[in-house]
Formats: sequence, C-alpha cells, structure tokens
Amino acid sequence: MLEKQLQKHWYFQYTGGYSIKKNSRSVLDSLNYSVELLRQAENMVVMFPQGKIHSLYQNKIVFEKGIERIVEHIAPDTQILFVANLVDYLSDSKPNLYIYVKAYLAKDINQTDIQLEYNQFYEQVLNAHKTKIS
Repeated sequence: MLEKQLQKHWYFQYTGGYSIKKNSRSVLDSLNYSVELLRQAENMVVMFPQGKIHSLYQNKIVFEKGIERIVEHIAPDTQILFVANLVDYLSDSKPNLYIYVKAYLAKDINQTDIQLEYNQFYEQVLNAHKTKIS
C-alpha cells in the first residue's frame, strides 16, 4: 500500500505489509518484490490497487498504476482473488461483515482492463448484496 497509508494503518506491518512510495524509483523495487513473492507458491500478496483504504460506499474503484506490471510478470497459473468487504448494521447493534470473493487465474486477467474487471465484479457484489439484505 502507499507509504503514507501504511504509516496511518501501521498494524499492517505486523502482517508483512510493505509500502510503495509513490513517484519514486523505489516503486519499481516494490513491484518487483511483489512479483518475486508471488513466484513462490507458498506466498500470498494482498494488494490495495487503489493505493489506500477508503469508504466502501464508492461506486467506482480507481487503481493506481502498477498492478498490471505485477500480473504481467507472474506465472499464468497464479491465483488472483478479487475481494469486496461490505459492512452493514441493518437492525443489529453490532456490524455484520459480508466478504465477497471471486477467483481468477493470472492468464485469465486482461492486464490492461483489470480495473474495469474489478469494477464489474464490485458492481455485481453491490447488486447481490442489496438483494441479499432486502
């Protein structure tokens, strides 16, 4: 995630989180590090391709540059998961967390349209979620 966001959400460091410093040469180092991690089957890399954590009430997620480079350089059979987490209270006093996941293989992802593919998934999730809680 972006360096500024990792400082704000420092607890991600304890789960192996690492930052990308936007507009610096180290961006390539961080992207290459992600590729190297993903070349080892036992590793998992969680990315915030939008660069920061923000409200789930956005209709469109805008990705920062870089995700395409990672997908382009990993093995074609690497699993990629699109995830959307939605929180609702409904009539409960405590929130309910709904986690939606869709699996792909890297070879099935169009690197140039990954943001579009994610937003289609996200729109489907929002529609399904509205139906589910109604």
